[in-house]
Amino acid sequence: MEQTSLNSTTVDIFDKKSPELNASVSVQVVQPNEFNLFACPVETDLNSLLYLPIQLSYKKQPFTCCSHLDFDILIDNNIFQYQGIIPSHDHVNESCALLIFKPIKTGLTNVRVILKNSNLQQTISLSAYEKLNANLNSLLLTTNSQYTLELSNGPLNFHDHESLKYDIFPLDNHIKFKQDPSNSNLLRVKCVKPIEHIQFDVSKQNSPTKQNLCPAKSTISIDVTCQTTIYSLSLQPILHTQCPLTNRDYVVTYFNQILLINIIAYNEHQIPFTNFSSLKTDCSIKSNGHLADLRMNNNQLEVIPKSQPGKILLH
Repeated sequence: MEQTSLNSTTVDIFDKKSPELNASVSVQVVQPNEFNLFACPVETDLNSLLYLPIQLSYKKQPFTCCSHLDFDILIDNNIFQYQGIIPSHDHVNESCALLIFKPIKTGLTNVRVILKNSNLQQTISLSAYEKLNANLNSLLLTTNSQYTLELSNGPLNFHDHESLKYDIFPLDNHIKFKQDPSNSNLLRVKCVKPIEHIQFDVSKQNSPTKQNLCPAKSTISIDVTCQTTIYSLSLQPILHTQCPLTNRDYVVTYFNQILLINIIAYNEHQIPFTNFSSLKTDCSIKSNGHLADLRMNNNQLEVIPKSQPGKILLH
């Protein structure tokens, strides 16, 4: 080992048994004069840790390792909790250490990192989110009917929420997807052609920026089946109290209150359709039609009594 300057040393390495096998490496011990937090990643879901890369350099020469240095970590709020520092083995981004942050709740926060005993510091924005979610993960539709999925969570975007777009894969001419223009979290799924079963991946991801070089992606799977016909129907009264009474064959209700009845359609496996509004359904009063009127509203039936007691039969 030979000291070539005040802060530089050359280390010679050789094999004692085979001196011709040797190598030399120059080691410099310097004080960093540049500090940067590499903005990848800066997002994570609540169930994962975030490993934030640190870049230190001296006269544009990146440090190989800096996990032994002391840093002050200042977090604006309790969105994240600092867990410690570890060496970095990813030399693609020229990082010398990784700061570990544990998400506590969803939100966006600023983190300031200060290298102790120096004037080097950097601030970066980090965010934590819940995984993308949908109100339904399996749809059974009739041809030309549609259903509006309600999507929630996923990576946060406080600055440009209106431009949010969901990625759908694969593209298929049997099923059409369209975001609601007034609410980007509503996704319309329309059955165009019959198909037995197909699975779509719906993903949410922010666009890359200088503050977020590798945006996180959150994905859910949606199963869709389209059929041309239904197999059977059933009527399900919507009752809000123990009285009126109901059993399999009849409902006892008040003669001065509207009774709502869900119309449920099933396929050959007795799986209920999510929507079958493309099919024409009709209902009539088979007896004592003077006691009530009927009104159809999509897959729901309204029985409107005429304030007279009696018994009616629906067909």
